Amino acid sequence: MPWTEITRRHYRREGLRYESDTTDAEWFVMEPLLPAASALGRPRATDMRAVIDAILYIASTGCQWRQLPKDFPPYSTVQGYFYAWSRGGIFASLNYTLVMASREAVGCEDQMDPDRYFKPHEAAAYLRTSTSTLAKRRLYCDSPRFTRIGRAIRYAKRDLDDFMAANTVSSTSEEAAQ
Repeated sequence: MPWTEITRRHYRREGLRYESDTTDAEWFVMEPLLPAASALGRPRATDMRAVIDAILYIASTGCQWRQLPKDFPPYSTVQGYFYAWSRGGIFASLNYTLVMASREAVGCEDQMDPDRYFKPHEAAAYLRTSTSTLAKRRLYCDSPRFTRIGRAIRYAKRDLDDFMAANTVSSTSEEAAQ
């Protein structure tokens, strides 16, 4: 899509404290996707929009945690939320929801499958086997089809389903074999 005067005006980031800050429209979409404050313990005193803006500032500038400007919450608070949300999968679900919203806005008919590719431990759990058994089967070319992305191995969901269907013996086929 080429830059026109309309698109330039639409994506202009003027009036914000930093270029990486979220606009009101962006925050309106992101706010419901963030975890709510815990009912237990002390009430939350940190503004979540400031935390998101701080994380986006660090991502866009590449600065160190301790170099975070003073108009953001303390770096230890931002760092704590970042690590908790990373471990909890909040960023992955936020990314998926925002991608789906933008695809619907553009009018894409096909929907991306969120579990299209599995990591080896996820594929092993899906096949109800261990990762070592899956790795041994890979060595002997008796495993589901897989894709190498650098050193990483990924399994497509449809290939796992095909593998399960091919290796599952139904009771009717057992009776026919006897």
